[in-house]
Amino acid sequence: STHHKEKVGSGGSSVGSGDASSSRHHHRRRRLHLPQQPLLQREVWCVGTNGKRYQAQSSTEQTLLSPSEKPRRFGVYLDYEAGRLGFYNAETLAHVHTFSAAFLGERVFPFFRVLSKGTRIKLCP
Repeated sequence: STHHKEKVGSGGSSVGSGDASSSRHHHRRRRLHLPQQPLLQREVWCVGTNGKRYQAQSSTEQTLLSPSEKPRRFGVYLDYEAGRLGFYNAETLAHVHTFSAAFLGERVFPFFRVLSKGTRIKLCP
């Protein structure tokens, strides 16, 4: 199935998605006094800016982006079955970046990160 969301931001911010899967960090669990169940390991795909530069990043890729216009509003398009997660300028519909990934039956969640004071994020369905 496909899903679409928009994010409005100013200043430094990131928008992305990640999956949740189990991991083997039992030594870390004991030190942090967490329950004896696997911690979540996250795979993350994001596009962000520090206010000057734009970049796309995942665990296997880091790409500097040069959008023709600085997006104030990002659109995020997930095609789960095809394994594509696309980001675009929601005001002009210009493509920003697309990741290819095998989601392997995992659930995918959006995330948003604010990098600097004065940054605001507004979610638009």
